[in-house]
Amino acid sequence: MKVLDLGCGRMAPSVFLAREFGVDVWGIDPRVDPTENLARVRSAGVEDQVYPMRGDARSLPFAEGFFDVVLGINTFQFFATDELYPFYVSKYVKPGGRIAFIVPALRRDFEGGVPEHLRPFWDPTFRVWHTADWWRRHWGGVVDVECVDYLEGEDGWRLWALWQEAIDVEDMVRRDAGRYITFLRFVSRVNEK
Repeated sequence: MKVLDLGCGRMAPSVFLAREFGVDVWGIDPRVDPTENLARVRSAGVEDQVYPMRGDARSLPFAEGFFDVVLGINTFQFFATDELYPFYVSKYVKPGGRIAFIVPALRRDFEGGVPEHLRPFWDPTFRVWHTADWWRRHWGGVVDVECVDYLEGEDGWRLWALWQEAIDVEDMVRRDAGRYITFLRFVSRVNEK
């Protein structure tokens, strides 16, 4: 199986998939040096299965229909909200293949602007956080959407808060406590052509 990890960062998901499932993974990221990632891949013992690359998710250097799966962890919000992106990326997946991602999300849209408890933390780039319904509408018709839900039901925000605690950052997510902010899981199948 061939997997494309969009926005792979330091390749942790790519290495995990190769080790646990024996798949071949192409990891592409615009900022992380592929030579540094190759050292991580070699250290993990999956050099024959994981291929680090530098590149942009909007300009992929692959043949159409090359991948069985395209995925992203905390990355799709940066490029997949573009109106035409679902059409663009789906052409790189074989018919019947999958596109899946996990992104920061809003449980519900703000009414009347950013809520008071979030204002000290809010950054304009968070405008790419959307609800499950938004993601379903955005991708529907291009792919067969199989699942769009909030991670761990009502407790997806707790997983995010634990991560923020681990990296010692100011905690917008704990302050919100699941009222608006959480993680969203999206799984789809590329339509048969």
